[in-house]
Amino acid sequence: ELGYQQVSSTDPIFPITRKECMALCEEMVRRGLHEKVVWVTETRVDNVDPELLDAMYEAGCRRIMYGFETGDEHVLDSIKKNFSLERAREAARWSRKAGIQVIGFFMIGMPHDTPERIKSTIDFACKTGIDFAKFTVFVPYPGTDDYALLSGMGDWVETGCAEDEAIWERFTSYPTKQNVPIYIAPALTNEQLIRLQKLALFKFYANPKMLFHHLIRVRSIKLSEMVKGAAVIL
Repeated sequence: ELGYQQVSSTDPIFPITRKECMALCEEMVRRGLHEKVVWVTETRVDNVDPELLDAMYEAGCRRIMYGFETGDEHVLDSIKKNFSLERAREAARWSRKAGIQVIGFFMIGMPHDTPERIKSTIDFACKTGIDFAKFTVFVPYPGTDDYALLSGMGDWVETGCAEDEAIWERFTSYPTKQNVPIYIAPALTNEQLIRLQKLALFKFYANPKMLFHHLIRVRSIKLSEMVKGAAVIL
């Protein structure tokens, strides 16, 4: 009724059950909504299967966001995600086969991370065939189990009081030399986090295969804009 052509579910675990998702997809098709809108959702890699993804595509789903988090099995086990890297690869492969684009969310700088393990995460992101990747620095927010567990471990900066804006700015997923994150894993430094985050973005998006993959999908970009974009990357 309002003319929107794309909607997004901001629930990080949607669909929460397979039955719920199948019912939604069937109802969207029954009402003909799949011919009017496309939609985006976020879910876990162990919530999907080929049949479900086919139903989601038929109902208009065109992009899924998965919290892969890491490409290192040891780090994955340490954060208790309860799935394997192979399951993550399968979810990405099944999604692509169904025609659904994949956005991968990754965290670097988790408690058990090392420079080598972060590079494994970067390689995983580059080799899994996903369409987009987001690399953020791990942040243990107040009120979470990680915050309670990690206080006093690693390079931890005291939080101070809630009114101290300078401290709260340090709960950042994009650190700089001037704004050091509130927590740095024992095997890392802030300089390494900054460098590895930049490396992750560069290796993923400056890959010639990835550039070509996205360019052939864009219909509105001009040749002059392609040249300018290439210059920026170089």
